[in-house]
Order: sequence, then C-alpha cells, then structure tokens
Amino acid sequence: MKTAYYYFFVEPLIDKYEDNDTILPKFSIKVYTESKTYVVSLYANEKQIYMLRITVPDLEKDQITEEDAKIVQSLKEHMLSILRINYDGEISLFPKNIHSFAEDGKPYNFGVNLESFSVKPMKFDKIRSAFMGTLNIRTQLKLLSDSQNPNIPRQCQLISLYKLLELEFKEKGKWKDKEFDNFIMRFEDDFNKLNLSNRELKNYIHEIRDRCAHIKSNKDVLYYIELNGKNVKEVESFLNFLINMCTILIDEKYGDETLKIGCIPKE
Repeated sequence: MKTAYYYFFVEPLIDKYEDNDTILPKFSIKVYTESKTYVVSLYANEKQIYMLRITVPDLEKDQITEEDAKIVQSLKEHMLSILRINYDGEISLFPKNIHSFAEDGKPYNFGVNLESFSVKPMKFDKIRSAFMGTLNIRTQLKLLSDSQNPNIPRQCQLISLYKLLELEFKEKGKWKDKEFDNFIMRFEDDFNKLNLSNRELKNYIHEIRDRCAHIKSNKDVLYYIELNGKNVKEVESFLNFLINMCTILIDEKYGDETLKIGCIPKE
C-alpha cells in the first residue's frame, strides 16, 4: 500500500522545504472518515508557521480518488480559515499543488526548492506603461486578476470572468447577442476539444456560471455549495480556457503593441 503527502506552503515562502521521519510537526490531527484516517500536520519554526501537510493513506497506486481529493481540499480550506482567524487574517497558501507518494513501511524523505516557483523577473517598464494605459478599464482588469488569484475559490474565479463578459457584452441588463455570438464562435472548436459538454460554448458558459453561483440557504446563513471532486476538475479545466478567452478579448479591444497583457495559462 502507499501513502500520499500533500503540501501547502504558508507565505512568505522560505527557500527550501524538507520532510522526513526526523522532522516533527508542531501538531498533527487525525481526521476519521468511514473509509480511512487522514492526518493534518502543521509545521513551524521559531519565526513562523511555514507548512501544512495532509496525509492520505491506504492507496493501491500513485493516485488518489475523487473522494480523497475532495477531503484534502476541504481540510486545507478549513485549516486556512482557522489560521486566518487565530493566527493572521491575511495569511495565504502557496498555490502550487505539490505532493508525493511513498511506500508504506519504508523510510520517507521529501525535499523541494521553491526558488524556481517564486522568483520571476520584473519588467518595470511594462508594469508602468500598463498601469498608465489601463486606468479606464481597471474594473475589467480587476476581474481578470481575481480569476487568477489562488486565494479565491475556483467557482468565484470563474464568476469573475463571467462578470467581465457581462460588462463587455450586456447593456441595460440584456446580452448583446450578435456581438457576443461573433466573439464566442471563434473559440467553439477549441472548447469542443476539452470534452466538457455537448452543449454549445455560449450555453455552457451560462450553465457553469449558474452552478458556480449556486447559493444554499440554511435558516439565516447563506453559503456557496462546495464543488465535488468531479466538478472541481471541470471548473479548473474550463477556467483556464475562459481566462485565455477573456485575455484575448481585453487585448484586442483595449490593448496595443506595448500594453498586451500576455496571460500565460496556468498548468
């Protein structure tokens, strides 16, 4: 049997992380379900909390189930909520999905250097000119930026892009169908290659937005319904597609040769 270890790093980041049998967490919490026991471990040094590890046991191969993925996501989000309330209200977790699998009963050792993830060259001239040239569309850019913010739930990221499309293609509460159709039809073939739905792209956009925006009432409490593992994967796949589509829209409508956004799709 095998065990999966999922790692989430607390910002600000440190350069290198290690995990083995000699490195002890500040505490570990066992979370029992009907099928298995997950372990949530929090790591800290003398200066800061720096890492969260979630252990998924009883795996037959180097792959977790949709149910495992859902529980890992739920445990991570709950720990993040607790840390924001009790430790630092602005705390965030490094968004890269870093995980490892190990054979049960054998020594375990994990190490990662985050320098390649966290250090990016700064193009200050581009930042300066983009800021000056896009003040008039700052709302659209805020929505596009929110769609790529790993600290915002996936469904809310997608809703941000839907709102951007509304700003561009709705007038007085009604869609400008001809203009919207002319834009969206360019992406139909690429959308079909994703194999997410048999529906046309235009209809699918409205459908998945409604699913992501579904709010449930429990007496006086309103909350977003959690996406299950299958829906998370679907939203993530379509989110990357929609980010690229909206980036092209903004570039073509508002950009010029010096102000191209140049969004690179997330892995």
